Amino acid sequence: VLLASAWQPLGLGRLIAGAIGDTVDDPATPPVTETVAEAPPPLPAEPGEPRLLAGRGGNAQTGPVGRLLPEPLRLQVLDSAGVPVPGVVVAFEVVAGQASGMADTTITDADGVVYTPITLPSTPQDVEIVARLAERPEIMTSFMLSAVPATGAEIGGIDGDDQSAPPGRSLPDALLLRVLDEDGAPVEGAEVEFTTESGGIQPQFDLTDADGWAVGRWTLGDELGVQEAIARVTGGAGSVVFRATAVDPAEVEADSTDAASDPDAPSASAPRVARRGWDVGGAMVCVIGAGGRPFCRGGTSASDDVSGIVAVAAGVTHACGLDEDGFAWCWGSNTAGQLGDGSRTSHAGRPVEGTRFARLAAGVEHTCGLDADGRAHCWGRSLSGQLGTGGRDDRTVPVPVASPLRFVGLASGWQHTCGLTGSGQVHCWGLNSEGQLGDGTRVDRLAPVSVAAGGGFQEIAAGSAHTCGLRDGQVYCWGNNQHGQLGSGTSLPATRPGVVPGLPPVVSVVAGASHTCARTAAGEVFCWGQNVHGQLGDGSNEARSAPTPVAGDIRFTSILGGGGITCGRSDQGELWCWGFNQNGQLGDGTRNNRSLPTRVGG
Repeated sequence: VLLASAWQPLGLGRLIAGAIGDTVDDPATPPVTETVAEAPPPLPAEPGEPRLLAGRGGNAQTGPVGRLLPEPLRLQVLDSAGVPVPGVVVAFEVVAGQASGMADTTITDADGVVYTPITLPSTPQDVEIVARLAERPEIMTSFMLSAVPATGAEIGGIDGDDQSAPPGRSLPDALLLRVLDEDGAPVEGAEVEFTTESGGIQPQFDLTDADGWAVGRWTLGDELGVQEAIARVTGGAGSVVFRATAVDPAEVEADSTDAASDPDAPSASAPRVARRGWDVGGAMVCVIGAGGRPFCRGGTSASDDVSGIVAVAAGVTHACGLDEDGFAWCWGSNTAGQLGDGSRTSHAGRPVEGTRFARLAAGVEHTCGLDADGRAHCWGRSLSGQLGTGGRDDRTVPVPVASPLRFVGLASGWQHTCGLTGSGQVHCWGLNSEGQLGDGTRVDRLAPVSVAAGGGFQEIAAGSAHTCGLRDGQVYCWGNNQHGQLGSGTSLPATRPGVVPGLPPVVSVVAGASHTCARTAAGEVFCWGQNVHGQLGDGSNEARSAPTPVAGDIRFTSILGGGGITCGRSDQGELWCWGFNQNGQLGDGTRNNRSLPTRVGG
């Protein structure tokens, strides 16, 4: 019998023996068996278009205020088949509450994963962060977080106990309470409640600053005698009792008269005045003339009654000066009490009664000064907290800033204020809509908060809504950046300090409304930011987002900036200015803006 056989394929790697025609058993022929070859591994599927953001960790975390969360936010980008998609840009945004430390955007890795660390805000609150595909923002997911008061917080010190004042009057010094953690480190953002049945304390609730201090100002009740107030740490251990005595006003007046009756008695409040013979404000240039009489080009000049001035501070529509003994005089607009004489009446110069000052700084409608001990006092407008008193009430006379800090430097922006401590720490308060306070948020602060940059600063300068500092020859800036005034090469704002790249080592920094300038030890000046009036001094009206040298070969020994104006004193003693000149601020005999340095009086 003729046998015919054939091999037929069946699937991958499988062959089956079959027959054509009849089949017979043939013992000499070995049986045909089925063989299966090993299949090669499947090829990985190519990822398709991203369709899903899947959370992979970090959601629903709770942590102490101001701390880095232990687990970063982690998510994965997938296509419609669930395949990870690498190389996709994911954007993160805080949509509720505050948080810091996260990446604005990041790119998925080979596994389609992105992550970002998160630092919780300095106050207890809920936080929502949304992650979106940058090119398809409708594809999104959210993370819910919670910042709670630090556990283990305890009272580490107090100040302001055992004071006296007449009934219904505020105590001379604020009540201070310090909160420490179990390791003895200051706790920032802990909530402290001040209560009393005698009078009132403002604020009732305060959050500790970076040094762990909470502050309350106590106005005594109407009854004579000992009064008590209690401070409690929310979520912490214990409370503390402050005691004060309401005394007869006649006794206070008698004590004051006796203390002042000896003219030879040393005065602990006698300051060492920091002399400044000229200043540039928001719309004027003020110079001290013969006999210590200040005059302001482009604004209201002081009357002849104001003399003996050795330091001047120019605001936008008002100015102030100090005499050799530290007594302040102010003149100009007084819409919010920024002249400090107890009124809202504009005038050409009256003394600011009471505190003597070592230095002054002026904003749009507020003024601040440092006393002999380095404590800050402010007066004028406080709608955004720029007075630092813990409230938003305007003050027509100097009031202490609600902080135990002592400062060696002071700078006033248009609606914010900053102080520099002896250790180089910067603390700011007031309007923070552009991040000009540098604490990583956009929340207004009614009392000083630490700038998130550590210490070591030698100078600070404040513009309308941005702030800069000098540290180790480098300039750091933060806040509004609409015109490039942060010098970062972009127009992106910043809520934390960032170094200005491309500068040689510098020795001073100044700020105008929306521009910044810095000076080298050799006298070169570099400017950046808004330039519509020529305030950068480079011969153009083009804004610059990176440092640009001021034109010419003038070598400057000092510079000042304000509004749309920059000025400098040359190594020959000449005063040069450039920028806005519509009211003759530059002193060159014209009302023409200048985009190049122009000699004053020349």
